[in-house]
Amino acid sequence: MTLQKLRRWLGFPLEDRYRVHIEQDIVQSSLRPGIFSALLILAFQAVMMVLSLLRKGGPFASLRRQGYWWLYVTLFSVTLLFLLLIVFLMRRRRPCLDTFFLPLQTFYTAFLCLWGTCVTLSAAALTVLQPWQSALIFTGNCLFLNLLLPYTPAGPDNFYSNAVNSCFVTLGAFFISLWFYRSKVSSCYAKIIIEQQNADIRSMNVQLDQMAHTDELTGMKNRRSLERLPLDDRWNEMPPVSAMMVDIDFFKQFNDTYGHLAGDECLQRIAAVIRQFMEGREGVAVRFGGEEFFICLFSCSRAQVLEAGETLRAAVERCGYPRGDLPQGCITVSIGAATTEAENAPRLEDLLSRADKALYEAKHEGRNCVAAYI
Repeated sequence: MTLQKLRRWLGFPLEDRYRVHIEQDIVQSSLRPGIFSALLILAFQAVMMVLSLLRKGGPFASLRRQGYWWLYVTLFSVTLLFLLLIVFLMRRRRPCLDTFFLPLQTFYTAFLCLWGTCVTLSAAALTVLQPWQSALIFTGNCLFLNLLLPYTPAGPDNFYSNAVNSCFVTLGAFFISLWFYRSKVSSCYAKIIIEQQNADIRSMNVQLDQMAHTDELTGMKNRRSLERLPLDDRWNEMPPVSAMMVDIDFFKQFNDTYGHLAGDECLQRIAAVIRQFMEGREGVAVRFGGEEFFICLFSCSRAQVLEAGETLRAAVERCGYPRGDLPQGCITVSIGAATTEAENAPRLEDLLSRADKALYEAKHEGRNCVAAYI
């Protein structure tokens, strides 16, 4: 007895003898509005499809456009099939239309509800909305829908179920939108943090690299930086390559006489003279170690490097850094110069060795002079 009441409550509420006649009346009253609604939906979907095709980039330019395109195509196709089936049933006998129209309309109505749910959920999932925006939009739509539903033919009788369904879809859309928005924000924030960390790491690597290849006392490049010299494009493209090994005369004696702080100041003064000397010249100057400096000059012949060496020696003497333990009364330097053969690829080890041997000759000749490797 209870099961029969439940079936009547969920299905046809009257006795079965009234069923056929009432359903025929329902078919006649629903046929024209159903066809008109389907034609309206068909036309609207056709317009939306055409607009999507004419839009810059087409319907597949983004994930959101693709989603809406397939929703338009699906609704257009199902609606067209629904109309064709109605036309087919209308051309058949009357009982055929009465038998199949209501199930067909039920299926189409269920599809429309499902399609509308997909549109709502896709709007929530494919649109980045702040929580207050999604709450305002989806709640507003839910209220608008429930205000209009009572004015539909079956609206007053189905108000409760329609309200529950619409509220459920609204809550689902809101939470999907909330999750999507927060996920998007978290993803963008993580990307910014990673980019900042990568930038900091690159900056630190540059600083560490500069520290590793810079002499702290003089600010010049250090001996380690010579490892990169053969990688310099000018090394092979601007022959001949010449080098000078510069040594401060009697520097140990200067340190013993005036102290290490004065020695540090002397090294800084000589480094400043070398930097000034390198202005306008293609080359590299480094503090080789202790009181020695190494200078590499590109596109510089043997005669030119000897002339450049004499210019540097005179510039150091001219700076007049005083010292009273030598007859000259100022700091002087000895310079050894060497040049690679223009037709051969230069080797750094050979250039260093030759410049060092030439420096030994300069010291042997009495210091404060320039000697060339023979």
